[in-house]
Amino acid sequence: KVNCHRLTMPFGHMLPIYQRKFANYDKVLPQLLAKKTTDCVFIDIGSNVGDTLYSLLPQKHLISHYYAVDGSNFFYQYLLKNVSRLIHTDWISCHNTIITENNEIIIKPNNYGTAKLEPADGLPTLVQTASLESFIQENVQDKTNVFLKVDVDGADVDVLRSGMSFIKEYSPDLFFECDYDPI
Repeated sequence: KVNCHRLTMPFGHMLPIYQRKFANYDKVLPQLLAKKTTDCVFIDIGSNVGDTLYSLLPQKHLISHYYAVDGSNFFYQYLLKNVSRLIHTDWISCHNTIITENNEIIIKPNNYGTAKLEPADGLPTLVQTASLESFIQENVQDKTNVFLKVDVDGADVDVLRSGMSFIKEYSPDLFFECDYDPI
């Protein structure tokens, strides 16, 4: 459950465990968004089953448009199902796209709520790929007040690199996952 809403997700998805283990797991982004003084465009790269969207529903008046982007065909179906359960969805658009600076990749999901990007090695990519720069150029009208959340299990830096000129020019609010693994 997120904000008293049940989400449809695959058996074994880690969200309920993360919520129990980390008390603020789905509370940080709503708190950050609540500090905004004007409405923003929210871009959720790595939307998974839509848990971030559901966590932000109480602050939806602060979001002019919500872009839910997930490159996994597997999780994208759950995302669409969860979005379709909402009453008013005209402020939400869903995109089955891998945001990357490298077009030659495939995505390998598992049922636990994560997926892994790997080199395609000549295999056809079955999901659309785009750089963050091109995705924003093609989809986002107002680029001046963007909140960008990136959670793509290890490819976060790649996503940010693929949109550096946008980040430098517009200085969006950034929230991204980062794993530190000292060698």
